[in-house]
Amino acid sequence: MSNVKSTDTLVALDIGTSKVLCLVADIDDKGELRIIGIGNEPCSGLNKGVISEIDATVSSIRRAKEKASSMSTCNIQSVTTGIAGNHIQSYNGNGAVNILNDEVTPEDKEKVLNNAQNIQIPKDQEILHSIEQHYTIDGQSGIREPLGMAGARLEANVHIITTSSTAKRNLTKCINNSLLEIDDYVLQPVASSEAVLSNEERDLGVCLIDIGCGTTDIAIFTDGTIKHTAVIPIGSQMITNDIRIILCTSLDAAEEIKIQYGCVSSDSDTDVKNSCSISF
Repeated sequence: MSNVKSTDTLVALDIGTSKVLCLVADIDDKGELRIIGIGNEPCSGLNKGVISEIDATVSSIRRAKEKASSMSTCNIQSVTTGIAGNHIQSYNGNGAVNILNDEVTPEDKEKVLNNAQNIQIPKDQEILHSIEQHYTIDGQSGIREPLGMAGARLEANVHIITTSSTAKRNLTKCINNSLLEIDDYVLQPVASSEAVLSNEERDLGVCLIDIGCGTTDIAIFTDGTIKHTAVIPIGSQMITNDIRIILCTSLDAAEEIKIQYGCVSSDSDTDVKNSCSISF
């Protein structure tokens, strides 16, 4: 069984309100990702995307890791993990610097990005991502890559995403207690956008909505860049709970009813026979 530390092999861990998913992927001869291991385990240790019970979460992570490890024949040592929850906040920042040598260098770019993310955030928050949006050189806006361009003044706009330091520490503790190291954290709607959105959709403008069990993740793109992100503490579990209350049944039975008979209709007059119609 080989150790997963190679740059040609990636391990992703998605810790959600209802399940933990562990994926192992490598790169094939065409340079494309190929899934070689999957571990999927129910999880009861989260509430609306935030850790509420460490032992239950650790147990689910370990079982998911073991399944993915067995399928891929890899000894998983580290993961890139998603993070979400209603503690996530986002801001749009900007900064400016004088270009020293009449041409934008990597040092100029690094400096202006650091200035752009120098904003006041709550004491209990820390920066998770600082994503480049666009640059402006001497009043010429809409520049996506300024390196090598001539000018006297460089400005940058960035999208800043912050997370609760406490929520991140608890997530880290659960993963470390599962005998795993963390390569990186990725906001879940950002990861989802990389998987499903095309460059054309980002240019035209698109709102990505990922409805999970305990949360709904949102990422808004215009002009090719991300402009807003949010995690709303409302998910499909609320629908299940409403069915449970209306029908006076158990959560498991309500979930089965929702999956087998449920549908969503934008038209309240739609005649849906033999099904549970939910109108928005």
